[in-house]
Amino acid sequence: MSRMGVIVLAITLVLFAASNVESKKISATLQVKFEAINKTDPAPLHFIFDDWYYAINAFKLGNTNTTPCYNFEYTTSDFGAFITEVCGVKNNFTAGLNWMFLVNGIEAPVGVSCLKVQDNDNLTLVYKHVQHKPQPPSKKVSATLRVQFEAIDKPDPAPLNVTFDDWYYAINAFKLGNTNTTPCYNFEYTTGDFGAFVTEVCDVKNNQSENLYWMFDINGKQSPVGISCYQVQENDNLTLVYKDTSTKPKPSSAVGLSAIYELLVPSILLMFLY
Repeated sequence: MSRMGVIVLAITLVLFAASNVESKKISATLQVKFEAINKTDPAPLHFIFDDWYYAINAFKLGNTNTTPCYNFEYTTSDFGAFITEVCGVKNNFTAGLNWMFLVNGIEAPVGVSCLKVQDNDNLTLVYKHVQHKPQPPSKKVSATLRVQFEAIDKPDPAPLNVTFDDWYYAINAFKLGNTNTTPCYNFEYTTGDFGAFVTEVCDVKNNQSENLYWMFDINGKQSPVGISCYQVQENDNLTLVYKDTSTKPKPSSAVGLSAIYELLVPSILLMFLY
C-alpha cells in the first residue's frame, strides 16, 4: 500500500471511531407491587438503556400497551413527577394509600425525577399504607445565593445570604431571593418531568440559537442535578450562571481518539522517514 493509502486509511479509522462513540449501557429491573390491596403483582420487566437515564425515563419504557400494568399517570411540579396512578389504581389520600418509590427494596430518598439509575438497580412502585409520622423540629441552615453572567457583559449582583429550614431544596432557596427588593434574583422557570427548568434570571433569557443557558452550580462546580433535586447543605454556595453551553467532545470520545492517534500517527511519521 502506498504512503498516501496508509494516511487515508488512518484518517478513515479515526473518523469511524469518532462516529461510533456511544453512551454506556446499563440494565435495571422494574416492578409494580400492590402491598396494600388484594391485586396480583405483574411480572418484573428488564430493560437496557443509556447510563444517563433517571427513574422516570426507565418507568416510561414500561408505559406501553404491551405492559398495561406498568402504565402510570403523574403530575409535575417544582419537584418533578408525582405518581398519581399505576395500573388503574389511584392514590387514596383519605385512606392513606399512596404510590411510593423504592430502590433496591428501600424507600428512595428522592422521587422518580431525581434518581439517576445505576447498573442492576431494582426500581419498584409500591402501593402501600403511608403513616404520616410527626416530624422533628426543623434545623436551620445558611447558604449563599449568587447570580453570575459568565457569557455576557453584565455586572453580577451582590451575593445574598439566606437562612432557612434544613429540608429546603435549591428551588426553595432561590425563591427566597425572588422578591422586589432583590430584582436581579428574580427568575422564571417551567416545570416538567425533571422539575424546575430555569428560563430567565434578571431579565436575561435562555438563548437557544446561541447555546446560552442558565446553569446551576454548587460550590463552584456544575451540579449533577437540577435545582429541584438538590437538598441544600450548611454553608453551600448556590449559583445560577449564564453560560455558553456549546457542545464539546465527550470524554469517552477524546479518550478513544487519543488512543488511535497514539497508534497511528507514529506509524505514519515513520513512513516518511524511510
